[in-house]
Amino acid sequence: MGDIMLAKRSSPDNSQFGSCGWHDLVERDRRHAVRKAVSLQVEIVTPDGTSQCARVFNLSASGMLIADLPFRPEVGDVHEYRLSVADQEIGLRGVVRRRQTIPQFGNAAGVAFVGLPERVRRALLDFLFGSKLAGASA
Repeated sequence: MGDIMLAKRSSPDNSQFGSCGWHDLVERDRRHAVRKAVSLQVEIVTPDGTSQCARVFNLSASGMLIADLPFRPEVGDVHEYRLSVADQEIGLRGVVRRRQTIPQFGNAAGVAFVGLPERVRRALLDFLFGSKLAGASA
């Protein structure tokens, strides 16, 4: 579960990445983001202020896959999320980009982060890549 998974690139060469830094890499389209398989509890705060808990199954610096949701989110819904990474509680804002049902885990949603503060982005990078790479953004 702790392995880092690389998503397939749509281009067969690396020319699209040029000399960009890690920040540029993780901010690209979700299919280019490095994802880490995790099992983390996440608190979801809906626009009406209610809180629900679910599980994060993979995490990247640009989004996450949440499952075991107690409700079925709509594509385009924006929520606040709270989770602990690297011994820090962080707050994130994200938009539901896709939804699905996973037989063992029920409702699931792919969430893209929006407007990440630098402190939160660095905490995610530290968790995903280790402290060496978290400070290596362009």
